[in-house]
Amino acid sequence: MKLSRPALAALAAFVFGCSAFTTASSAVSPCQVCYDLYNRCMQLGQLDCDYQRDDCLRRRNCPLQ
Repeated sequence: MKLSRPALAALAAFVFGCSAFTTASSAVSPCQVCYDLYNRCMQLGQLDCDYQRDDCLRRRNCPLQ
């Protein structure tokens, strides 16, 4: 399959954007991810947010509150 130059440039930009996002998001500590998910859970009014947060912290070897 041969891609045209604009399509190839768009694909390259997409791949670069995804890799930049992944690199930037990996700079957040694993423990902070759990607290961010907890805050999102509370905003949505879901049940068991505390359990989900504690489970996330345990899986990432973070200290529990």
